[in-house]
Amino acid sequence: MPKLSVKAFSELLGLPAYEQVRILYEQKYPKRQPQVFKIPYYAQSLRAIREYYRSGCDTAQLRTAEARVAHIRLDSQRDNNLRVIRQFEHGSQRNRALIVAPRQRRSATLHSVELTLQFDLEGSESSAERFLLYNTRAAPIGEETARTTLELAQWVLGQAGKLVSLGSIEYVDLPSDKAYRYSKPRASTLKHASNTAGIITTLWPTI
Repeated sequence: MPKLSVKAFSELLGLPAYEQVRILYEQKYPKRQPQVFKIPYYAQSLRAIREYYRSGCDTAQLRTAEARVAHIRLDSQRDNNLRVIRQFEHGSQRNRALIVAPRQRRSATLHSVELTLQFDLEGSESSAERFLLYNTRAAPIGEETARTTLELAQWVLGQAGKLVSLGSIEYVDLPSDKAYRYSKPRASTLKHASNTAGIITTLWPTI
């Protein structure tokens, strides 16, 4: 069965066919080459953000994280994780009073395609549940991709038995210091996703 993360699948929806095949290849063979767009690549900087909030917004946690990142052997990975930590520190997100909760892995099947989901941060803010994804790339994320990702994330949550409003899910774009949040999902997103999932099921054995 094809298995893709919600982030990867959402990005794929807006790409031409030849670019879709590239993403499918990376998802099918994640260990064949360094994948700078994969969550494990940014594990240390995302951990730093969670520890910052967990500590009550103590910037010392960011300094500790930078020291930890300095020991990463791969130059590009080390530099990119440092970039993410500094973008977070100098952006508006650092001022939020988020209470961090344990993260969960969830998944749902759409036309024989398994969509996997793990938020970069789960918790609450002013007693309201929050589910956050972060764009850790150097370039800002497109708004359409961000919205599609949030809509599909809400769908996966619902399929996994966790019913939440779309407004409780955010896509934080660190390069632009924007936080995308929407009130209602579009029916067209799931329809497009369902059609694409059918195509992926056909293509998967040939990749």
